[in-house]
Amino acid sequence: MTIIKNIKTYAKVHPNRVAVSDNDLFLTYSQLDNLSTNWANFFIKQGLKKGCKVMICMRNSSLFLAVVAALEKLDAVIIPINYQLLDKEVKELYIKYEVQLLLTEEYFQDRFKDWEIPPQYVENLDLTYSLKGNMEDLELVEEYQNDSKMVFFTSGSTGKPKGIVVKKKSLNPTVLPDFLKEKPSIHLLVRPMFFRSHLTLAYNTILQGDTLVVSKSDDPRIIYQMIIQHGATQMTSGPSDLHDLIDFIESSSKELPSVLREVMSTGRAMSEDLKKKLMLYLPHCVIIDFYGTSEVGAISSIDNSEWKYKKRSSGKPEFFIDIKIIDEEGHSLAPLEVGEICVLSKYRMERYEFEAETTADTFFNEYIRTGDMGYLDEEGYLFLLGRKKEVINRGGFYFYPSELENKLLEFKEIQQVAVLPIPHNKWGNLPAAFIVLEDTFKEINEHAFKENVKKKLLTSLPPYKIPEHMIIINKLPVNLGGKLDKLKLLTLII
Repeated sequence: MTIIKNIKTYAKVHPNRVAVSDNDLFLTYSQLDNLSTNWANFFIKQGLKKGCKVMICMRNSSLFLAVVAALEKLDAVIIPINYQLLDKEVKELYIKYEVQLLLTEEYFQDRFKDWEIPPQYVENLDLTYSLKGNMEDLELVEEYQNDSKMVFFTSGSTGKPKGIVVKKKSLNPTVLPDFLKEKPSIHLLVRPMFFRSHLTLAYNTILQGDTLVVSKSDDPRIIYQMIIQHGATQMTSGPSDLHDLIDFIESSSKELPSVLREVMSTGRAMSEDLKKKLMLYLPHCVIIDFYGTSEVGAISSIDNSEWKYKKRSSGKPEFFIDIKIIDEEGHSLAPLEVGEICVLSKYRMERYEFEAETTADTFFNEYIRTGDMGYLDEEGYLFLLGRKKEVINRGGFYFYPSELENKLLEFKEIQQVAVLPIPHNKWGNLPAAFIVLEDTFKEINEHAFKENVKKKLLTSLPPYKIPEHMIIINKLPVNLGGKLDKLKLLTLII
């Protein structure tokens, strides 16, 4: 099934069911089908056709999904763009990818007011929810060709984002829709849809005939209100947003409704502290920690029923996923042996656009090198240790940031922590710990605290693993994908 076929089918079977909603506008399946057809017709008259490249610079909204559906009906090459990129970076990508049309919203009009070729603002598109004109001559598609594709960008948490080419079939995983289901699930998506994993989740919701609720904001008060207002049964967010939501619930003495049955976290692994708080405040929920990459999509996941027995694991591989751990020479490693995580998936990317050498280095036969280090245990559970490029080499002694992070999180004063390697002329790398304190310890004597931490760490760790720098910060910075913004952290030292 494709998203276009499903929208059309649900428009007939459940025409008045809400397909997508935000705080300003909701679209039923019938409205979404008709609106996207009208817009596809408009784009055709503007000269767009199959294979044309269209860039989308928008925040989450109902109109975002309507735009995507219209472009799917043209079989355009859809290029969702991170709207946090600098103006010049957006323009560079627009030129580099030979984009025919930029679709955006008036919220960003100052960014594009001086462009030689003006963008199309979605607010100026006709919001007609019935079919217009003669539809028989429209060159619309329902099936993907082998060359049908999208281009996504990696999160850029450690450098410039790379464009990845993904077949559209890889964004429409095999889902068996239940057209007889009378009551849909309500899925609240907090993270931006311009990232592959989140647009895939949006597609999955529509493919199953459920209702997608999207948020422009990550403000915990707004997220809480949306959960209540829409009766969300599922929510996908990131660890930082979930931290803020739980803090809001604690401080306001509110409760999350029992109708919320599932919470999934993406972007980076949840801390043990966050897991404990989620289980305390959401005892009725299945809580899922999800691991995936832009290059291959979903890799593994683990829910709260397994956390006690598989502490700090990222879970078992998803269906149709095979994980191999390899050493530097490419040899497969046995259980419990640490190496690079390689993934075989039919949903993998085709290539990095314009980066043939990087593409060749990333593929290992049919597998994709993730750049993450870890191991599989005897039962097939995956454990992540850190990025391959971030292994700390202090004077020839190697260790992973996660080992030090886990030790630091045992201190009652520490709420969150991130450890990164800092370049050093003599030692190669020195470990730096960026620490967020629990609220009750915000006024702590920092010098005494740091000395006490180092002293206690020396009772269980060798000296080379003790952090050279400990920086107290108010909050760990993350990008819109929910991943740690390591470049921003490094600016605090380098």
